[in-house]
Amino acid sequence: SQIFSHPGTRFDLGSGAWDSLAIGPDGSVFPTPATVDFEGLCAGSVSEGLGKVWRSSPVLEDIRRLSLLDSEKMAEDPFRFIIGGGDVDHAARLSSDGSVILAADPYSPLYKDMALMLIENEVKSLPVLREPGIMLRMGDLVTGCRADAEVNFTHCNCLLSMGGESGHSLVRDFYAERAEDPDKNILNPVQFDRADLDFIPEEAKVRMYGCGSPVRDAGIAPGEVVLDLGCGTGVECFLAARATGAGGRVMGLDMTDQMLAIARRAAVKVEAALGFGNVSFIKGRLEDIPLEDGLVDVVISNCVLNLSENKRLVFAEIFRILRPGGRLVVSDVVTEEELPLTMRTDQRLTGECLGGAFRQGYLFSMIRAAGFVDSRVIKRFPYRQVREYRFFSLTFSACKPVRKEDDAVNRAMYGGPFRAVVTDDGSVFTRGLSRPLSRGPGTSSESLAASGMFLLDSDDGSVTNVEYESGCSCISMPGGAKQEEVRGTVRETGCLICGVPVEYLPGLEERQCAMCGETKAADAECRNGHFVCDSCHIKDPLALIRKICLESRETDMIRLLDAIHSHPQIPMHGPEHHAIVPGVILAAYRNTGGVLSDHDILAGIDRGAQVPGGACAFLAVCGAVLGAGAAFSVILKATPLTPGKRQDVQQAVAGIMSDISKLKAARCCQRECYMVLKGVAAVSEKLISVRLRAHHRLECVQYGLNRECIRYGCPLYPGKKKNDRDSLKSIMDTLQTGSSPVVVSEADNLEK
Repeated sequence: SQIFSHPGTRFDLGSGAWDSLAIGPDGSVFPTPATVDFEGLCAGSVSEGLGKVWRSSPVLEDIRRLSLLDSEKMAEDPFRFIIGGGDVDHAARLSSDGSVILAADPYSPLYKDMALMLIENEVKSLPVLREPGIMLRMGDLVTGCRADAEVNFTHCNCLLSMGGESGHSLVRDFYAERAEDPDKNILNPVQFDRADLDFIPEEAKVRMYGCGSPVRDAGIAPGEVVLDLGCGTGVECFLAARATGAGGRVMGLDMTDQMLAIARRAAVKVEAALGFGNVSFIKGRLEDIPLEDGLVDVVISNCVLNLSENKRLVFAEIFRILRPGGRLVVSDVVTEEELPLTMRTDQRLTGECLGGAFRQGYLFSMIRAAGFVDSRVIKRFPYRQVREYRFFSLTFSACKPVRKEDDAVNRAMYGGPFRAVVTDDGSVFTRGLSRPLSRGPGTSSESLAASGMFLLDSDDGSVTNVEYESGCSCISMPGGAKQEEVRGTVRETGCLICGVPVEYLPGLEERQCAMCGETKAADAECRNGHFVCDSCHIKDPLALIRKICLESRETDMIRLLDAIHSHPQIPMHGPEHHAIVPGVILAAYRNTGGVLSDHDILAGIDRGAQVPGGACAFLAVCGAVLGAGAAFSVILKATPLTPGKRQDVQQAVAGIMSDISKLKAARCCQRECYMVLKGVAAVSEKLISVRLRAHHRLECVQYGLNRECIRYGCPLYPGKKKNDRDSLKSIMDTLQTGSSPVVVSEADNLEK
């Protein structure tokens, strides 16, 4: 009773001289039975009158003045107010002036070991935690003598009859009385349609105690097995019986004989009204449910779990009897703050479901520790107020997980409004991020949509759990074709306005952008005189680049480059590629284990987007190389004032630029992005302590559209890796046999 008491309870020495005395054979009065005949602890004689001895004995006054607060030896002992300090029987001594003092109790180490043993034994009966957390907290289990005051006494060893009634007996007696005489103070405040309850006898309805109606929120399906914990007169059982039908089964459990008697009488009339009987009632306790493992589909309970003195064990029992995928739906009383001890131990408040009310935040910690997943609040409304403390009726649900291999796994995206959410398995979904979502049995598509989580189609990425009134008109796959079927469709670099080729100007000239209307310095325009500024040129592709890089889980930089570059929204050439490279590097770095935020990735992309088109000639540095430098700077947090990091990034960029400059060719953004990422992979482990991958084989599909393609001089040209001599022999054999026509482009002809 000392170990398992409410938070805030303190035990400060024994009850001797406070609520007990002992009388020796000769009529002498002592503080406790064990101190009889103990020299110096005689408080007086019966002949003086017990009242006088009780009120005026110096010995008893000395003992009453003793406190652990005054013991320097106990000041550092964290168990002192749980164990209660030394026992007067063992530790009371006389000082030199004849007053009673407290010496060291030789059994103190044993008391502490016993306390730890009791805690350990209780924890062994609870589920093992899947992650760090609280297994047992003071107040989760309250047993034995009820400590009603903030400061309490330990009982002397020889006093055997001090224990009061247990919590179970107090609750049972409270509700036995209310079975005989209905109590309006604890009647269920939920309003039902009269027609919904017409088939239930009045005797049961007028004793319908509770704070909600979990049966209405449980979604009970025909044929399910339902258990109502603390069923009382059975009203919720009868509603469940109608929902589950003749093929289902409903059981009600209660420990109060008077309540069960009313429920069984009502069940006879309910069976006649429904035309079938599927309800039974059993006597038992919440902490020891007399049912086999995995039997029940749905457990409901209406304002009863708060009455238990061992709530963690109750949740463990519910978990045991539920089948995998089964659910718990409960209405109960909660409070948002810790109640004072005087309210926790008030018997009437306990019977009225207030004294044992759950602390709302801690409730869900207990549910998770018991092994449940997918817990959620269904509804909450004000219930009562006592002094300054407000109580609420909370209806909540949770599910017993299925086997891991039976979990539904979908790709999902969190859409907001919050910055991020964390799932039960610890996955963090930042706003706009898509990743695999392991769905437990309690996460319906509808509930996910209501919480801002969008399920995505594995083929085309469309949202599957929300219906929209109209579709997106940005791009339409012909004939319903999927993205894979249009790979190789490359958007040419022509004018965004009319599609004709773009030509470079001999120098910078003032031009008005044909899209935004602003006048800017132009270095190129189409043959029809259209100029599109860099900002407009990359506006839509930049949004796509950001989205893909934030959502992708790809670790191979070349594969991610291929995915972005093959999208129809990305042109063959252009300043978009200056943003693609840092986005790809930073996304692959994070997906390989590097620590980066979404903000970091976006910062790298935005830096690359600031590099102007044509930088490879006009600034003499390839924009993709500058993009790689931007990515390295983000990872290393390099600034103009960090000499070492600044030098490392510059040297890495210079090396990559040197390799690109060895190739005598006109610009090709795909080729140069590829070469940059290969160079990044080569220096990554040394520079950023992470080996980035660039293994994906990328073959060019745009060479037929690129007028400046260098064909076999490019590492991406199809067949480049084959033996050139064998390729040429095959062509010559075909020419000699004349078996089929051969078309050779001008560039191919010159090569051969």
